[in-house]
Amino acid sequence: MSQEITQFIDDLKRQEAAPKTVANYLSDLNCFARWFTQTTGEEFSAKAITPTDIRDYRSFLQTTQGRMPATINRRLAALRKFFQ
Repeated sequence: MSQEITQFIDDLKRQEAAPKTVANYLSDLNCFARWFTQTTGEEFSAKAITPTDIRDYRSFLQTTQGRMPATINRRLAALRKFFQ
C-alpha cells in the first residue's frame, strides 16, 4: 500500500468515517493502485495519475471485469474523494 493511501485512510479515521466506509475506500484505492502499476509499469503516485488513467480504469472495470454500474461508481467515488 502506498504512503499516500495510508495517509488518506488515516485522515478518514480521524474524521470518524464509518469502519465499513474506510474498508471500502481502502479496497477500492488498492484495486486502482494495482491496476495502475500493472498497466503503466510505474509505481502508484497521486501526481502520476491523469484523467486518461481514470477513463481507462473505468473502461477496464466495465469491459474487462464486467463490473456492475454501482461498483464502478463506488470505485470512482473513492478516487474522487482521494484526489480532493
